Amino acid sequence: MHRRHGHRSVTVRARIADAIRKLIAFLFTQVGVCALIVGYTVIGAFMFIALESEYNAHLTREVTQQRSRHVDLLWNITHHLNVLHAERWRQDVNRTISDYQESVVRSIRRGYDGSEVGYLGWTIPSALMYCITVYTTIGYGNLTPKTGWGKLATVFYALAGIPLMLLYMSNVGDILATSFKYTYKQMCT
Repeated sequence: MHRRHGHRSVTVRARIADAIRKLIAFLFTQVGVCALIVGYTVIGAFMFIALESEYNAHLTREVTQQRSRHVDLLWNITHHLNVLHAERWRQDVNRTISDYQESVVRSIRRGYDGSEVGYLGWTIPSALMYCITVYTTIGYGNLTPKTGWGKLATVFYALAGIPLMLLYMSNVGDILATSFKYTYKQMCT
């Protein structure tokens, strides 16, 4: 009796182990790869938000401060020189505007995109979209990393994400091919 109970225990263990193996195989072929790519996208989105959002906000604040400073300068120049010294007023205004243009061009070269204070370029939906465009190799969109760390993260994110996306597309292709074969077979018989 004891021997039989041991045999039954091995059979139950073997069945459980077999079921777990089948479950893992199923998860890694269809549902698991889909969950993996969704998780990869969400983690990537939060990573890019962490790397980029503060830098964009800093640039926007900097340009807004420059704008306010130059407007104040123009107002002071106009207030002090407008009536009595027209030529000096014109020179000071031209120099101030030229200085402001140069500061905006420097900010644009560093990544300023024309947004106003309070605009959040790296939101969760926009970062998710950016991640999807990276690993699908679409590359469409106005949102791009401006920092060195963000650009480096994009390279490594693509290196892991593109093969993951290809694996996902392979699984979807297998499912579609099987369903088309089945449908075709049913239609022909």
